[in-house]
Amino acid sequence: MDHVGIFSPFRRRSEGHEDRLSWGLMILLKYVPAIQRYFRDLVLQRIPPDRWPAGDDWEPAAVATQVTYLGNDGSFVVSVLLSDESLVVPVTVGLSERRARYDGAVGYRDLTLVIENKPRRSDVRAEQLSLSARSFGDPTDIEVYREVVSLEWAEVLEGIRAYAASPLASYTERTLAEDFLAFVEDVHPALNPYRTFKQCGTIQAALNKRIRRLLETIGRALSYDVGTRPGGAPYLHLPTNAVRELHIRTCPGPASEQPPMLLEESIYPADTVGQAREFFQRVDREAFLALESHGWEIQPNLHFSHVQKHIVWAESSLSVAEYLDYFLANSDQIGRKNLKEVDLRDLTADWMRLGLISERDEAALLREFGGTQRSYLNVVPGFALVKKWPMRIIIEMEAEQRLERELVEALRVPLATWGESIREWEVERLGADAGEL
Repeated sequence: MDHVGIFSPFRRRSEGHEDRLSWGLMILLKYVPAIQRYFRDLVLQRIPPDRWPAGDDWEPAAVATQVTYLGNDGSFVVSVLLSDESLVVPVTVGLSERRARYDGAVGYRDLTLVIENKPRRSDVRAEQLSLSARSFGDPTDIEVYREVVSLEWAEVLEGIRAYAASPLASYTERTLAEDFLAFVEDVHPALNPYRTFKQCGTIQAALNKRIRRLLETIGRALSYDVGTRPGGAPYLHLPTNAVRELHIRTCPGPASEQPPMLLEESIYPADTVGQAREFFQRVDREAFLALESHGWEIQPNLHFSHVQKHIVWAESSLSVAEYLDYFLANSDQIGRKNLKEVDLRDLTADWMRLGLISERDEAALLREFGGTQRSYLNVVPGFALVKKWPMRIIIEMEAEQRLERELVEALRVPLATWGESIREWEVERLGADAGEL
């Protein structure tokens, strides 16, 4: 067996080619025995114990990639498919006369695992999963397990990630595993082990990656870009006038929910002076206030900015209706206040009297704008709109392949209250049809 060695890198394919992915995994299986054993046990768990018991013994294997000849050392041979999704229907394995070159082979004394790597299940052909009789010195000396063992890349990567984070891994093993995971993340992101919220559980790093992929999926469907806020939080850029960003994040939920977690879908209309003027010119008061009946929480989000930076966020004591009505009736209060023409203390006193700001806000405004080089401040009467989804519901919608569409449809409701909309959902179904492998 050959083609597997750190000092003889496999350069016959481009970085994104599946053969390079196979080579990387074989390197890991060769040099990290614990990960090799994890992979072997994943396979053997899918075989009846009376056919081949997993056992607790350990014997290092010979590992190869892009190999044609397997010999007769492994008297029991298992065909393993490694893909993004498991097979829908079982596939029977036999010996054929085809000439085969295997993506991977892991050979023990009496057992050989023959690996076919297809990052997309829709690219799999049944004939690729059978073995070539020419691969063995004497085919009558071997037994082929009659059914393909189908593994998902997600479960393999999850085990690699878990070992890399464990105290059992040496520095070298951890570095190899982390480098391989980084390669997969960069070149084959669709194989991310935490590609569903159910798989993520409560692991925040995994949830963050899942949220980014969720926004990217929505962005591709609507042809909208995904950006990143300072601090790393992703958002979907909305080409609308009164609001520009859709945010998704997780937060703790009530203990009565299982899992006790919520997914928050949030937008911040009127977040800049220009957006605020657009919003208050177009908003339908009654429809906007009725958003709470559609599951949207509404909070005033009054803040004061300079240039393009928000400086002070206020704690208004007004109700949502009172706050909305004030700026509907006093739209001239939106925007720039020239501090060379008006006294800041007079402004803050008026805002305090109206209930727009608190004593804490007044102190912050005087500190940030009084006696500084800032010659003006912008009054930005924004809103925070948040819709909270129980994670239980999110997982259900995800399993039914309607999560992205439901989030988009929910977003249309608040946008409509000020007369804006987004593109129609335009997703082409990818992957295998129900009748395929």
